[in-house]
Amino acid sequence: MRFGASKSHGGRHLAEAAEQFAAHLGSLLGRPIQSVVSSDYEAMFESLIAGQLDLAWMPPLVHSRSTAKGAHLVAVSQRAGSVAYRSALLVRADSSYRNLTQLRGCRVAWVDKSSVSGYLFPRLYLLAAGVDPRTQVASETFYGSTALACAAVAGGEADLCACYVSEATIGDPKQVDAQLRRAVGEKCDHLRVLYFTDPIPPDGIVVAASMSNAERAQIAAKLLSLHEHPEGARALEQLMQAERLSPVDESTHKVLAGLRALA
Repeated sequence: MRFGASKSHGGRHLAEAAEQFAAHLGSLLGRPIQSVVSSDYEAMFESLIAGQLDLAWMPPLVHSRSTAKGAHLVAVSQRAGSVAYRSALLVRADSSYRNLTQLRGCRVAWVDKSSVSGYLFPRLYLLAAGVDPRTQVASETFYGSTALACAAVAGGEADLCACYVSEATIGDPKQVDAQLRRAVGEKCDHLRVLYFTDPIPPDGIVVAASMSNAERAQIAAKLLSLHEHPEGARALEQLMQAERLSPVDESTHKVLAGLRALA
């Protein structure tokens, strides 16, 4: 079996974390799983649909597109007791920007066109604030990962970036800082939160359409119990910064359908 992740997920040790996750899940299933790190979200999506991956960790917009092509979302990430998360819009700590309406003429560092927290939601919030990225910002550049986009702002190459934060951390600056530091590293010292978006549907694990119902049920069961094993809990934390994987319910599907329409 082949498990997919993407460089767009970011993280300094993504390949190693994906390998450890695949190895532990494989041990629970009693079969080897090879980890495959794609160049970006689109490449991972294409690989899953083409049958080159059997399961993959996908952000909401990508797994929503995958399920529309016959794949199955079998589990979603839970962090700090919540499956929802948000996008934090970030500027340099010494930036003169204090609200979204002031961002006309700024240079934007995005993650990936399929990233909801690193592109889609923050871009929609710029539009809602009256700043049209198509005509009213100086530039929009895709850096391929959250860490690289935030490093561009910290280093003065860009003025605005975005990073995912757990829904449960909102209102607690120390928790927000800890989560940003985990995603961005020491560059976090040079960044400041300008704005938080509304909640975003969760990322999750998608199983290819070619999997039988029995195989899909077995994989889902093992994924949902990963947090019960010390090595599984460690693998979840290192790869997804998640405490556990939760089952997919009807409300999740409804929110994702709305996101698909919005996109």
